Amino acid sequence: MSNDDIVEALEMSAKLMELHGENPFKTKAYTNAAFKLSKLRYDFQAKTKEDIEAIEGIGKGISAKIVDLMTQGTTAELTDLLEKTPAGVIEILGVKGLGPKKVRQLWLELNIESIGELLYACNENRLITLKGFGEKTQAQVKQNIEFKLSNQNKFHYASLEKPCLELVKIIQETYPKVKVALVGQLARKLEIIDNIEILLSESSDIESNLPETDLPLKPIYFFSEDSEFNLRRVELSSTNEHLQQINLKSLSKKGFESEQSVYEALGMQYIEPELREGIGEVEMDKKNKIPKLI
Repeated sequence: MSNDDIVEALEMSAKLMELHGENPFKTKAYTNAAFKLSKLRYDFQAKTKEDIEAIEGIGKGISAKIVDLMTQGTTAELTDLLEKTPAGVIEILGVKGLGPKKVRQLWLELNIESIGELLYACNENRLITLKGFGEKTQAQVKQNIEFKLSNQNKFHYASLEKPCLELVKIIQETYPKVKVALVGQLARKLEIIDNIEILLSESSDIESNLPETDLPLKPIYFFSEDSEFNLRRVELSSTNEHLQQINLKSLSKKGFESEQSVYEALGMQYIEPELREGIGEVEMDKKNKIPKLI
């Protein structure tokens, strides 16, 4: 597991322990360890239990839990906490402004076990009946829920880049004769991603045998003939506005060895996917001023 994965697991363990009213000193130890590691950016690869124990601020108990996370992907303690916590309550822990203690109140005193139930309770003005919840807090909780719901299935590019590239690598290694590439929003490196699109050069025997993933969005696969791959890649990695301005239909569908060769056939400089927005890049090309991206 990466440093980020371990930090996330320790943070979740701490939140769930506090949610269930467990020993506050133990909870604080997990919270402090997660904070320490989030700042340290420690590389756990090939590290031993002794190496981890030597990290300042990480005791023997937490070190043992980290070893479990590295070898098993979880700990017995975290598994037990997750099993006795409704999935909806865990989701409520992700609502901005609600810590484990407040979520515990909502769960045990108002029997709220999902974000939908929490929003309904806000609309019914029931949160203000709880100690520590006033009208202002209730209004803020409602606003945060509505924001969270409006942004469901939307993710930052940085959070998806690595696992999506890993998926492409797995497909490529499984089918070495097949061309594979990220297209769409990921190819254009948009800040916010709401779909994962992947282009493959053929569909025979592949479509029904693609690997399972744990990505938060289900990948959308496109298939093309091998000879049309790069033309299709340009098409799928451009906005409609960009495509209207470059006229791909004027080209033969076959024979392009790269995306660069597609633009060469159009008599243009190569335009990187990040620039294919239809907001001035074609005019820049006419002036031979397409910038080199950093």
